[in-house]
Amino acid sequence: MAQESDLDSHDRRPRPASSERPPVGSHPAPLQDRTIEAEGAVVQVNARANDSTLEAGVKGSTPAPSSDRLAMLTAHLPSVPRDAYAVGPQVARGGIGRVMMARDQRLDRPVAIKELLVRSEAQVQRFVREAALTARLQHPAIVPIYEAGRWSDGEPFYAMKLVSGRTLSDLIDEKRTLAERLSLLPHVLTVAQAIAYAHSQRILHRDLKPANVLVGEFGETVVIDWGLAKGLVDDDPPTSVRSPAVSGDGLTLDGAVVGTPAYMPPEQAAGAQVDERADVYAIGAMLYHLIAAVPPYHDVSWQRLFAMIATEAPRPLEEHAPTISDELCAIVNKAMARDPAARYQTAKALADDLHRFQTGQIVAAHTYSTARLLRRFWQRNRTALSIAASAIAFVTAVVIGAFVETEAQRQTALARGLEAEEARNVADEARKVADEARAAAEAAARQATARADDMTLLRAQDALARDPNEALAWLKALSPSFSNTREVRRLASDARARGISRAFRGHTGHVNDVVALPDGTRFVSASDDGTVRIWDVATATSRVLTGHTDEVWRVVPFPDGRRIVSASKDATARIWDTDTGAELSRFDIPSPPRYLFVRKDGSLVGCSTQMRRAAWVWQPGAASARLLGDPEALARCAVSQDGLRSVLEDKDGTVTWLETDSGRRHPMGTVVPVARGEWWMSADGRIALRGTTAPTGRWKIERWDLDTGQRRAFSLAGESERILLTKAGDRLIAAGAERVEIHDTKTGALVRRMPGHGAPINEIDMQDDEHVLISGGFDHSVRTWDLVTGETHSYAGLASVASTVDAWPDGRSVIAASSAGDVRLFGPGSGAALTDHKGPAFGLAVSAAGRAASIDDTGTLRITDVAGKQVAEHAVPAATGLRLVASPDRNRYAGAAWEEGLERTDPDPPGANKRAALVLGTFDADRPTLVQVPAQVCHIAWHPDGEAMFVALMDGTIQKVNLDGAVTEIDRLRALGLVLAVAPDGASLAVGSSDGLVRVIELATGRHRDLGHHRQAVSALAYSRAGLLASGSRDHTFRIWRPSDGTSRSFQASGGGVLHLGFSPDAQTLFVSNLAESSVRRWDVDSGEQLAPLVGVSGPLSGFTLSDDGGRVLARSVDGTSRLFDVATGKSRALVGHRDEVVAGAFTLGGKQIVTLGREGTVRAWPDDLPETMPELRAWLDAATPDRLEPR
Repeated sequence: MAQESDLDSHDRRPRPASSERPPVGSHPAPLQDRTIEAEGAVVQVNARANDSTLEAGVKGSTPAPSSDRLAMLTAHLPSVPRDAYAVGPQVARGGIGRVMMARDQRLDRPVAIKELLVRSEAQVQRFVREAALTARLQHPAIVPIYEAGRWSDGEPFYAMKLVSGRTLSDLIDEKRTLAERLSLLPHVLTVAQAIAYAHSQRILHRDLKPANVLVGEFGETVVIDWGLAKGLVDDDPPTSVRSPAVSGDGLTLDGAVVGTPAYMPPEQAAGAQVDERADVYAIGAMLYHLIAAVPPYHDVSWQRLFAMIATEAPRPLEEHAPTISDELCAIVNKAMARDPAARYQTAKALADDLHRFQTGQIVAAHTYSTARLLRRFWQRNRTALSIAASAIAFVTAVVIGAFVETEAQRQTALARGLEAEEARNVADEARKVADEARAAAEAAARQATARADDMTLLRAQDALARDPNEALAWLKALSPSFSNTREVRRLASDARARGISRAFRGHTGHVNDVVALPDGTRFVSASDDGTVRIWDVATATSRVLTGHTDEVWRVVPFPDGRRIVSASKDATARIWDTDTGAELSRFDIPSPPRYLFVRKDGSLVGCSTQMRRAAWVWQPGAASARLLGDPEALARCAVSQDGLRSVLEDKDGTVTWLETDSGRRHPMGTVVPVARGEWWMSADGRIALRGTTAPTGRWKIERWDLDTGQRRAFSLAGESERILLTKAGDRLIAAGAERVEIHDTKTGALVRRMPGHGAPINEIDMQDDEHVLISGGFDHSVRTWDLVTGETHSYAGLASVASTVDAWPDGRSVIAASSAGDVRLFGPGSGAALTDHKGPAFGLAVSAAGRAASIDDTGTLRITDVAGKQVAEHAVPAATGLRLVASPDRNRYAGAAWEEGLERTDPDPPGANKRAALVLGTFDADRPTLVQVPAQVCHIAWHPDGEAMFVALMDGTIQKVNLDGAVTEIDRLRALGLVLAVAPDGASLAVGSSDGLVRVIELATGRHRDLGHHRQAVSALAYSRAGLLASGSRDHTFRIWRPSDGTSRSFQASGGGVLHLGFSPDAQTLFVSNLAESSVRRWDVDSGEQLAPLVGVSGPLSGFTLSDDGGRVLARSVDGTSRLFDVATGKSRALVGHRDEVVAGAFTLGGKQIVTLGREGTVRAWPDDLPETMPELRAWLDAATPDRLEPR
């Protein structure tokens, strides 16, 4: 295991000196709209160019400050030295303040620091008042402040939790449809609940807007920027009412209006005193923005804005969103009522109504018709009403019977018959009314269930990125009547591709260490709750090992996996039997070790860098560890993994290395003592590195060869928080803010930089073979990094910051724990690599039985199956751009080095007379055959019977190649034939040339017919099953030809010209991709109308593949991603894993597997084999998440 650092005097993860854990955080995302202050006036400017604000609540509990109390707080702010925080870059700036990223050096945790830019007595008191007010708020959706004080120069500041996420305003902007925006409703509900809590503490926010709501990557919602907050018991006088003077840059320069105009109620815009109902109005305005996609009064000039707020309502919501439900519209209208008395009187009432809407209950703000109330009442009381209806019918029948009997005594037999008929008519009418009411009630129930299912699907989609398990849990919550199998399959497949994890819960405190046992069926975890747990993966149960009296910081297995050693803050280490859980021995240690290794003889060696610094060794049977050196003089230390050597640096700068067993010391010289530093050693102890760091986090490294005494210094390229040294000591891996860097320790050179995390990295570890690095971040994610190729894969689902990570023995899975106490075992997900060529690769052909033939430019041809088993490897002549094409029955492949994309009309182009080899083979172990053709190949097309193929060559000829190797020329063109297509009946061959010619050759007679010309080279051809021919050109057009009579229709394409064409199996739709575009366009073949494109690909397309049934399209991109589209719905999921352009892709095994090839040489398999029916899908969901994780 490589040696790791997280700065001197700290253990494996950031931890404060006390038992209290620092809250989670990462980069604050830039916010859009900003509140700008000038001379006591605060207005909102929609200034996208200057994103700002990251201000949040404070931790604590104090009364609302009176003027005297505020003066006292201001005067008594404690003095804090600036070096207590390592202050980083500015992340937000407003009119009077700014926010910077920082790290608390004392507790080693990331924070945000807010400082004043405009210093006056009034602004300082307001700054302190902001902190004092929000200090009363302790709510999950309100960020705490850690400390308020003054720098040594007297400038006030406060430190708060560093928050990660994007603003609700950003999220609203990127949602294209109302349905997508409605998925954000839960965040507004959380805001309403947080504000209701703030109101219970007698505090108003006064500046609520989507830009002041932060949504984390994992769905957490935080209300920020409490700078305008006001205590309801404050004695501030009412603000005067004035018309604000607006400057040319949109700032209010005079007046006392505070807030953001578009979201403030009329009384606030007029400068009058406000209460809780002002915040209620603002939440309603946020809902308006979410539904309408624009804020209230968005199209009003600044000159008219305040007048309109005071006198007119915004544009009716129904005009923006005609399909919005009546209930939700009523909630918004009630919250935004111009008369405060007509609004919800509390934020809690608004939150309760929003909750009722989301759960399909009756909304208080909406007035329901009697019929609708009847339908809802029927929905909730169906069984009771059915019984009651039967009873009423019975009583009605008795009354009618009595009436008929009375009339019979006074009427004739005819009259009796008429009355009986009338009674039957009345009974029939009653039954009809009852049936209609029952049908209406059932329809209403279905609508309510459908609405709830729609919300559930939106929540599943929203959960995919932060936790695939949570997405599956939402899918399991769908109603029994839900039947949209396509959408469930898409979301479930996406979750599986991202990586489904197993959750293990039991610890009640921060998990400090987790390590897999060698058998691959169990793992061990250590926690602040004082326990060690041995987990069985199959059953998700654990054996609890008790005995430590304080936090357990480290746990290490012995090589056989039958014993483990745990080290605790209680200054003891204990050895346990992993099978029985019995404590085998206990001994005293100076303090919990930073490094702890098991030596071959069963002894232990450790190095403690926190609490009492010491290096020590323990021999079996000893009551305590033996110290290596003087702990009182020691500044820092390190030990080698084999336990034979250690490095000791004393406080006076004296450095020695020690032979552990003999105790012999070897002087290394002296260094300049520093406050922050660390040592690392190679596995054999021959190489030692000393790192020192400035408060900015940038490391200076000095490499020592302990055998020769040679020293070399270098600096790391960027700031780093975690550092590993490889076993050989030749590579240093530094993890910092969102990326990993690898340095050569001999030269100091930066070997590779790999970005990936969306937030600072908190923990790193490596697989035993050191090919893969594992990292855990403040963004709650875990990543694996291939240190050879640079490939990275992300796993999501942890409840909080990743506190510890470890590789699983299978080499594909990862175990990780978070500061919240949860442990996750992450599987590899889909997109597993089948083979990885050593050079660039362009050739892929896939059989119907699930085998893939791939070839790289070195001539290495491999046959693998979708399970990753290599069937064969062959060597063929090396060439640049080797391509493969599968036969129609997908039992054979053909390949050659293609000269693709030429637009030449030279009579003798390069390669015209250079013979080339055509590769012919089957998907088994048999060696492929080589067929010589007269010139280099431009394109290959198979005959439908699979017995021959056609090749377009650089000499302008079209050749037929039989399976026995016979080559026959069938045509010769003036220009180059660039693309070929064979008609489905095998009777004709279409050729597209570099001069724009489209020619059809009759294969039986050899006669040809020129259909016409494009203005530039023909780049794509495709036949439909109905016999139509489509041709695409670099001239930005494509044509649909009827070859029988030569007629055609021309269509205009966009982008850089047509790249690829394909007909649907029913010949009704033509799919087109264009150069430099990222969408697949569609045209109706009969009408010629353009249909909705397939959008969502993240980069320009490199091509696409249609499934055999035409129901799916695999779109490939130059950015290394692919996207699988459902043609019927247009919805898609991403296939992410390649490092370079995806050059080929195919469906196999009846469409249940997808195989792709990246230009970097990796072949990947992506399963698409989930069940086709809802009952089977529900069973799969239950099996996929056996722990039945409930949505958070």
